[in-house]
Amino acid sequence: MNRVPQTLELLNSDIPGEGIHVEVMEIITGFKGLGSIEMARNRLDPYIDLFSNQIRINAYKQVLVSYGQVERLVFLPNKHSPYAIRVYLKQSKYTYSFTILDQDLLVKIFDYISARLITS
Repeated sequence: MNRVPQTLELLNSDIPGEGIHVEVMEIITGFKGLGSIEMARNRLDPYIDLFSNQIRINAYKQVLVSYGQVERLVFLPNKHSPYAIRVYLKQSKYTYSFTILDQDLLVKIFDYISARLITS
C-alpha cells in the first residue's frame, strides 16, 4: 500500500484505491460498556487507513472493518473539544479509540466515516 500523505483535501475528493493512510498518536482497544478501561494500547506504529468501503485500524493487531460493521462513533471527550474518536463495532466486545490532535483532520475523518455509515 502506498502511504498517501494525510491531507484534508484527500478526504474532500474520491478515495484512491490504495486508501488514505493517517498516522495517529495512539490507538486504544477497550471493552464495550466499560468506558475508559483499556485492554491494549498501540503507541509503536498506530495508524488508520481509510478506504471507500472499509477502514483498517492498526491497534494491538490489525483490524479490517467494513463501514457496515460500525455501530456508532463518538468524539472523546466531546464534540466541542475533540481529541479522539471511539469506534463501536456491531457484534464485537471491543472498541477502538484513536487520538489525533489536529482537530480539523479529526472532525473530517469523523464526518467521512459517519457519511459511510448512512449509506452502508
